Amino acid sequence: MNNEGMNQQTVNGRKQVFVIPPGPSFRPEHREHHILYAPFAASATLLSPEETGLIEAWLSGTGTQDLPGEYQKLLKPVRSKKTVVSPLEYNTLSVIAGFNCNFHCSYCYSAGSRSGAEIDPGHLAAAIRHLLDAGRSPSKERSIFVTGGGEPLLARRVLFPAIAGARQLAKQHSLNLSVMMMTNGALIDGDIARELIALGIHPCISFEILEDVQQQQRGHYRQVAEGIDCLLGAGLIPSVSATITPLNAGRQVEMLQQAQCRFPAITEFSFDPVVDNSFFTSVTDLEAFYTRYLDGFFEARRFARENGLHLFCSLMERFDRLTTRYCRGQLCLTPGGSISICHTIAAPSDRDYETCVYGKADNDRLTFDTEKFTRLMNDDLYAHHECNDCFARWNCGGGCLMIRTRLNKASLEAHCNFTREFTRRFLYDNLVMTVSTENNDPVKEPESKMY
Repeated sequence: MNNEGMNQQTVNGRKQVFVIPPGPSFRPEHREHHILYAPFAASATLLSPEETGLIEAWLSGTGTQDLPGEYQKLLKPVRSKKTVVSPLEYNTLSVIAGFNCNFHCSYCYSAGSRSGAEIDPGHLAAAIRHLLDAGRSPSKERSIFVTGGGEPLLARRVLFPAIAGARQLAKQHSLNLSVMMMTNGALIDGDIARELIALGIHPCISFEILEDVQQQQRGHYRQVAEGIDCLLGAGLIPSVSATITPLNAGRQVEMLQQAQCRFPAITEFSFDPVVDNSFFTSVTDLEAFYTRYLDGFFEARRFARENGLHLFCSLMERFDRLTTRYCRGQLCLTPGGSISICHTIAAPSDRDYETCVYGKADNDRLTFDTEKFTRLMNDDLYAHHECNDCFARWNCGGGCLMIRTRLNKASLEAHCNFTREFTRRFLYDNLVMTVSTENNDPVKEPESKMY
């Protein structure tokens, strides 16, 4: 992976249309083809060498021929970028229930934050009331995302009653409330499974699927597998989120095969690459890992499509919309009562914690530092000059804050090259896929329960 193909094409001076050169994953018959990618038009198409010359000449203003009508249609904008300008716009509440955990994962981003700190019931109630204030937003859709920092089920004595109250409040206000919980799954038994069902909580299990990898990276394989069995036995089908490291980058198809064999009812999977410099001895080592991840992921994606499974990763979500910022930010309530822009930066010991906190919860309401929130949201693609000529800029939005925090400069450059190569492969894979699906849009993936 390298910077090849960085030269963008423009429309009316704006970087909206790109001609992406062929990559190493292109089939032999397409090795001289390019991809015409127009993110604002939600379109992508393969170009022959002759067509590439025509399009590039037209986009640069040097062509003597008018652009054929079929291409003008492909380039017509149908989407616009959407930005968040106020924390009052958030209709998803992220909750870090506590910093205590029963696991010691090798790549844990919050291992340095371990403590007995647990969410305060009053703070959580205030945040839920804010979320479910029917007058705050015209949308009827609201959601709660219970995520890491620690293992949420260790704080279930606080969490479950709060979710029950949220269900009642949502019903009173005629709102649709969805709730998802990230959990390592080891604590789940029949009683917890029934509680999750009663509360309408969708569990996503952080699980490496392959026993040898789970034991090396997370441990507790048997307990997690038994917890999943309890969920399935109760009629609750979870999704599974696995972290891909050098141990399993080349085994992603095997992971899906094992899941099909051991847990055939599960169809939703997410495989994201690890973000941790300590796993790699050099940038060359990191780049080799990214190549192995890409090869393994897209092979597994084809397997998933052929077998009725849905394989997802966080980068794929970026194709569902245009953005000037990697994510929309978060309304994330921490155990200390602060409101953070990112659930991975939620403890006072976390790097850039003070920078990322823009509000706090009191027993009756949430308060926000709107000027600080605006500064955080302005850390977008316009703030990073290296994004100016990148064909992934409208999907990547300047990169993830957590990744920028955790990777050094050289590793971050490798990650940017990885993001570009993922974008190229994703578009190409969608353009040439032969498996029939309900969605044939080359720039959009069906919605997933993972995010």
